[in-house]
Amino acid sequence: MSTVTLKGVSKVYGQDVVAVSDFNLEIHDKEFVVLVGPSGCGKSTVLRMIAGLEDITEGEIYIGDCLVNHVAPKNRDIAMVFQNYALYPHMTVYENMAFSLKLRKMKKKEVASTVLQAADILDITEYLERKPKALSGGQKQRVAIGRAIVRKPKVFLMDEPLSNLDAKLRTQMRAEIIKLRQRIDTTFVYVTHDQIEAMTLGDRIVIIKDGVIQQTGTPGEVFFHPRNLFVAGFIGTPPMNFFDGGLAKEGERYKLRVEGASICLSEEKQRALSRAGCGESAVMAGVRPEYIVIAEEGKQEGVLSGTLIFSEMMGSSVHLHVKVNDKELVVVRPTDDPSVSGASIPSAGSVCRLSFSGDSCHLFDKETGENLI
Repeated sequence: MSTVTLKGVSKVYGQDVVAVSDFNLEIHDKEFVVLVGPSGCGKSTVLRMIAGLEDITEGEIYIGDCLVNHVAPKNRDIAMVFQNYALYPHMTVYENMAFSLKLRKMKKKEVASTVLQAADILDITEYLERKPKALSGGQKQRVAIGRAIVRKPKVFLMDEPLSNLDAKLRTQMRAEIIKLRQRIDTTFVYVTHDQIEAMTLGDRIVIIKDGVIQQTGTPGEVFFHPRNLFVAGFIGTPPMNFFDGGLAKEGERYKLRVEGASICLSEEKQRALSRAGCGESAVMAGVRPEYIVIAEEGKQEGVLSGTLIFSEMMGSSVHLHVKVNDKELVVVRPTDDPSVSGASIPSAGSVCRLSFSGDSCHLFDKETGENLI
């Protein structure tokens, strides 16, 4: 079983620099888990502790049923792919991939078979006699992944492997990693600061801030049901729009008041707020850019009035940057929406009337940042 379990793991540098705090996570056999968060949040430190490259201050790490706190990295049956490839410059691609197998005293014929099989999976067979300096960034990353594959480890650890590539190549390599995962079917722990990588690659995503897990869930769970303000703002491109608002009650019914507009909340939210015993209070309201629309002519209730700062044509969608009072919002509309197509695209400085449904907004406690629903 290629499970990875972290129980109460902490890492403290010096006397008081806490990099990771009380980290609890169970990664299942053959699961692809992505650790994601801003730079400096502790995600790479977690990966390095799993690999044994960093000592842990507190807690326990298990690979399978084996406690590995004091097991050397070479004996943990893991393979790690680094951001900077870490290839031997004086060796050919074949020699780089075969190196760890030769250290195991594997027979020459078996080494060749294993390397050729991995090279075929990664489509780098034609580069086996080249040295790293003759390869592109994407080819070097394939070699680094190939060097990990040949070891047939229990767990693959990947530390921001695509961050040195340009945007087009990153997209291609994401697809390659998805296909690779389907072919070798083992456990992956992948670190990135790029939430698009996290959403497209992970079975589960672990969102980290300041060394603490903020939320763990599937891509759909963290996108549609963020646990707090940080997760809501971190996941999603463009990020969620936030408003200072107020939760009001009219009899037993809740209404959201933001920027001078009154928004009727959905029945599901009405029931959830009632179950939680919420009263009238100040809240932060969050709405994703895709769920804000241009208000219909004549509509008055629940309309926010603002001024268009500028628009961005993105191909399949148009991004409108609108200033409502002192707040800048981003509104994303598909290009086939009549309100933003052709001559209907508002010009900079024009008035934009916006609205969103009570079903599409998220409500967060202003003190704790926790999702109220």
